[in-house]
Amino acid sequence: MKRKIYIGATFFVILSFFLVQAFNRWIEPQLQVIARQQSSIAMNNIVTKILQSMDYESSSLVVIEKDDQGYITNLQMDTQSLNRLLYDMLHTIDSSLEAAQEGELDPTLDQTLYENGVIYQLPIGYLTRLPFLSSLGPKMDIRFRMLNDVSGHFQLSCEPYGMNNSLIKLDLVIELKAEVLTVLSITQYTHTMELPIIVEIIHGQLPEFYQNWKSPSVQAGEIEEYS
Repeated sequence: MKRKIYIGATFFVILSFFLVQAFNRWIEPQLQVIARQQSSIAMNNIVTKILQSMDYESSSLVVIEKDDQGYITNLQMDTQSLNRLLYDMLHTIDSSLEAAQEGELDPTLDQTLYENGVIYQLPIGYLTRLPFLSSLGPKMDIRFRMLNDVSGHFQLSCEPYGMNNSLIKLDLVIELKAEVLTVLSITQYTHTMELPIIVEIIHGQLPEFYQNWKSPSVQAGEIEEYS
């Protein structure tokens, strides 16, 4: 009897070991990828909604000077207004993310974005990679938790746009450090977002040689036939 118990216990330990190994090699990586993906989608949705609800005048952030003919001669950023806007945006986003992770009422949107802080529910059958099992089994809750305050900065870029035009973009770059929580794992990662705040097209003056340029014409006598 003792020998059977010993053999059974040994078999159970070996089976458990191989199950844990299989889980770590197959299921755990899948779970981490899905959890990070859903967490990024949730944070993108929250940040986008918050920025859409904020009221600011882009024209007051950029001062454009023009000459008598209407061509732009100078472009300046109002750094004081940008710093104030950056502080307001980051503070508002941070408050909304904290409310979302706790499943509480959003202080800006006046609604609860995620009940009980659950951003996604993943059926266990989805991890089998079998289509007929993808929606079966108990559902696993996925949550995120912020590790520190939201950080960010403005990034100005300029690139050619068409003939003698330039595209000016002012992006808000946000860096979020978070943990993704599931029943089986906790994963830390950094999520970076770039959101356009100002997009301006600066029209330049066409060079004089281009304005006077005409396409060459071919005379009928200049065409030769080859056979």
